[in-house]
Amino acid sequence: MEYKNLIIDREDSTAIITLNKPKKLNALDIDVIRELGSAMNEFSEDKSCRSIIISGNEGAFSTGMDINYLMDLDGADEVELFFDKIHFFFNLIEDFKKPVIAAIDGYCLGGGLELALACDIRIASPKSRFGIPEVKLGIIPGGGATYRLPKIVGITKAKEMIFTGKIIDADEALRINLINKIAEKDTNVKKEAIEIAKTLNTNSLNAIMYAKQAMNNYIKVSNEFEKTGFLFCFSNQDSKEGLKSFIEKRKPKFTN
Repeated sequence: MEYKNLIIDREDSTAIITLNKPKKLNALDIDVIRELGSAMNEFSEDKSCRSIIISGNEGAFSTGMDINYLMDLDGADEVELFFDKIHFFFNLIEDFKKPVIAAIDGYCLGGGLELALACDIRIASPKSRFGIPEVKLGIIPGGGATYRLPKIVGITKAKEMIFTGKIIDADEALRINLINKIAEKDTNVKKEAIEIAKTLNTNSLNAIMYAKQAMNNYIKVSNEFEKTGFLFCFSNQDSKEGLKSFIEKRKPKFTN
């Protein structure tokens, strides 16, 4: 398949998927999600592939959902369909039978962080920045952060990040276990991710797959409450004001 928004590379038994929308800092929309899903399915069936790395191009892993795309969604049914597709894809990553590593360099925000949360291992460059800023737009996280973030960093820190929408640096992300490792200052984060992948590739893929399934099944939760909250907030006047203010680069004036 030919990809418009991705760059696909291989390093021995590791597939490297790079988000490639530099002008939008790798913001996610339905086209990006479809291509990511197709790439993951392709490598799922590829027996020569034993691990996946997902990264962004220079400057950003992903700044989250494309705000212009969200504003163009027409009606509750279209919003719900987009929500379901996002969750389907992030669940695909979380349940993928091969290990998935997020190689983060730069901004990793909103839906971009939710993409990273669905991965098994997260490694970041020292300049990386992390956050879940949806409340600043009058909505809640809609890609699994309300349940994946607490299980990774703990409920107290997750509430702080989601309620404040604040941005944290790589050192703070490592301290709260949001990421596994900070890459060396002068080392390309993809290269460090590849070294981790090489270690994983020497182990039994069957063992990794069943260990992953066992751990994921232990912490599985329903996304229904997140979905209800996301759809309610998205249909509320506050979200319209929040999204519009983001586009207009001003502070929002929320009524609720």
